[in-house]
Amino acid sequence: IREFSHGQSNPTYLIDYGPNAKKMVLRKKPPGKLLPSAHAIEREYRVYNVFNRIMSALGQHGVKVPPVLDLCDDPLVIGTPFYLMELVQGQYIQVHQTFCELAHLYIYMNTLYIYEKTIVYLLLLCLTPNVKIWGKRKRDPSLPGMNPQSRQQVYKAMVDTLCSIHKVDINKAGLTDYGKHGNYVERQVNIWTKQYKRSETHSIPSMDRLMTWLPQHLPTNETTTVVHGDIRIDNFIFRRDTPEVVATLDWELSTLGDPISDLAYSCIPHFLPVNFPIISGLKGVNMNELGIPTHEKILEMYCEKMNLHQIDNFDFYMAFSFFRVASILQGVFKQTFSRYYSSDKKWTPHPELENLKAKAKSEGLWNLFLPNKEYGAGLTNVEYAYLCEIMGSCLYAPEVFNCSAPDTGNMEVLSEFGTEEQKQKWLLPLLNGEIRSCFAMTEPKVASSDATNIESSIVEDGDNLVLNGRKWWTSGAMDPRMKIIIFMGKNDPNGELSVFIC
Repeated sequence: IREFSHGQSNPTYLIDYGPNAKKMVLRKKPPGKLLPSAHAIEREYRVYNVFNRIMSALGQHGVKVPPVLDLCDDPLVIGTPFYLMELVQGQYIQVHQTFCELAHLYIYMNTLYIYEKTIVYLLLLCLTPNVKIWGKRKRDPSLPGMNPQSRQQVYKAMVDTLCSIHKVDINKAGLTDYGKHGNYVERQVNIWTKQYKRSETHSIPSMDRLMTWLPQHLPTNETTTVVHGDIRIDNFIFRRDTPEVVATLDWELSTLGDPISDLAYSCIPHFLPVNFPIISGLKGVNMNELGIPTHEKILEMYCEKMNLHQIDNFDFYMAFSFFRVASILQGVFKQTFSRYYSSDKKWTPHPELENLKAKAKSEGLWNLFLPNKEYGAGLTNVEYAYLCEIMGSCLYAPEVFNCSAPDTGNMEVLSEFGTEEQKQKWLLPLLNGEIRSCFAMTEPKVASSDATNIESSIVEDGDNLVLNGRKWWTSGAMDPRMKIIIFMGKNDPNGELSVFIC
């Protein structure tokens, strides 16, 4: 059993019983509390089942889907409902940049052996099973590695397949009951508005304005066809030797609706900047040089294939597409937030982390930030800066190498100014990665990034010190391994800062 990197909204797995057995694909809902109608694998299964049943009708239009085997809606079997389908052999066009590829850019930094070891180790982290790396994959619709002619053919195949889906005669195919007829966009705006509001975690004025604007500018001349709902290049499987689509995947959002919504959704990358998070856009790139059709050319290809004179109000459809994506992402964020940040275990570190730390320590890739060779690697700040850039590409890499804030700064304070007792009690456990620390600096009423503005006080009272003030955004405070706080305050309102360790 292997998990596909693609299809993470609904986790997808290859089931392989060996060379003499037919390979299968298992697709399941994600765990946790889900929004109504979200992650609708049951609906997706029905699409495949219906499409397989009427393959002769659809085959005439060139719409191809994987053969489905069975659906299990009992969550007790593997934790969530799932279905099985046959594996379709072909070429899945990678539209991703991987962290490994980005890490190779730093190989030139070989002036110190420790640089190379760190890069190699980070690459190992990327390949470590059971541990997901944040930011590991990023969609790139410019299709790096392809020649211009191949890119053009791939985008043409996408448009051709989209047209084939929209040309299916829903009456002859027996799909008249697959969704409601008419007013599709209005219903979709209402649905995604409700979904967004259910998932809303804070007010975003631009989204509020869009939710007001969309109902006021609905299209008045909709047609009704089968719509896929998630048209993008990485939802197609192509033949290995030619850009011919052999299967269209991920039908969970499909229904009967306005086909122009599909077309607009496929053009989203054309309006995103190249450096956009999660998915690189095509805005500003030389489309002609890459061989990728502009969104105007895609509209022209679609209209020619569908015998349309022109498409009215396309800007509205693009605004609606972005609104729908934003609603989906907000739902994902709320689900993740609820799963990891609203539970009793939200600060519990991943169990694999200690294994990675032990591996890094055994390789000598430990406490790289300390210039003091007694405690650290003895690198200068400039030398260490390169390593920071690499580690910053992975959310948990700094902790793996015992180089994460605020521990790094706190260890430097203890190594330079701590007493022997403090070093034994706190510095050594921190150096060994056995405990964590926190740093209480930021205050709500002052610009405390300038430490001289700090208002908290540290006042002597006999043999005691009285700390008085309000701190927030105290890095590391909620970590269950936190054993030491460094608190910044003033023992003289007009004097210099003092640091209190507790």
